[in-house]
Amino acid sequence: RRGTIYGGKTTYERGYYYGEQIRKVSDDVLDVRNGSYTTCDLDQPHYHFGSSKMKIILRDKVIVRPAVFYIKHIPVLALPFYVFPIRAGRHSGFQLPQVEFGSSSRGGKFIRNVGYYWAVNDYLDATLWGDYYQDLQWIAHSQTRYQKRYKWSGEINSSFLHTLGTGSDRWDFFGRHFQTLGPGFTLTGQGNFVSSKDYLREESIGRSVLLRVQRNLNSQVSLNKSWGGSSMVLGLLRNQDLDPDPGGRRVQQQLPSASFSLNARPIGHLQRGKEPAFLPWLSSTVFGFRSTLLSERDRYFAARRRSRPARSGKPTPRWFRPTRPWRSRAFSTTSGSPTSVRCSASSG
Repeated sequence: RRGTIYGGKTTYERGYYYGEQIRKVSDDVLDVRNGSYTTCDLDQPHYHFGSSKMKIILRDKVIVRPAVFYIKHIPVLALPFYVFPIRAGRHSGFQLPQVEFGSSSRGGKFIRNVGYYWAVNDYLDATLWGDYYQDLQWIAHSQTRYQKRYKWSGEINSSFLHTLGTGSDRWDFFGRHFQTLGPGFTLTGQGNFVSSKDYLREESIGRSVLLRVQRNLNSQVSLNKSWGGSSMVLGLLRNQDLDPDPGGRRVQQQLPSASFSLNARPIGHLQRGKEPAFLPWLSSTVFGFRSTLLSERDRYFAARRRSRPARSGKPTPRWFRPTRPWRSRAFSTTSGSPTSVRCSASSG
């Protein structure tokens, strides 16, 4: 069936469509003249796309020529041609409902949250978005996520800020990864890096207050293998305090660490069916074992004191440099008879 509707309005897949003239071409295709499209559910939407010609292919896409983006009734962006995906489920496309326009006393006119979502496949997606402040800076963000059930999962988040006046650049990077390598065999990792300790406090990046007050960076990689009643862990670790106290530890590194453990088990046992007893008087005595090898290296914060003039009248600078040893230690323990060996070497 075919027909024409004048002044029609409808909804489909969280989108709202209006047209002065809507003509049904086929069961899945609509031609719209002088139409608009928005995801805002208000009678007077905050934003919408308008076009003199629109073609709606149901369960697929909307084709507009030309495409004019309005905030209220003010046109702010125009494209000669654009396609909006309206397929159900995950699909690539621009994140239009999150776009913000405005002006601030610090950065001047701005446009924020201009983003694109890319559904690479069933296991991987990526989101890119950016902010631009006319008198101050621009910021680019990215997030990549991946997951395959029972195999691997993780994400990578990063941002890059360029200051227009000084030309300085700042950035941060966070990533985590988990992977199952085999039965009882896993790999986990996390990395957290930043170019400047003040960058995490930058409000324009859009982080929550809890993230802005975080002053510790933690990065680690660990390989875990477990057998029946025993396990082994190999790891690397790096912790950094962005605001250490004078004389406090600034960087802690464990490169590498290794541990092996044997779960507690009885030394002897009573008779088990046809299996004869073995040291039955020790059936209630358990034995366990754990051994750890660790190489640790720490860096401490050195603060400068004010200079004090010498008797000759010339200032003599004094530095507060607390010395701490570079530690390298190894120890092993067994239940009931713990032993400990520690080796350390220091350098001023």
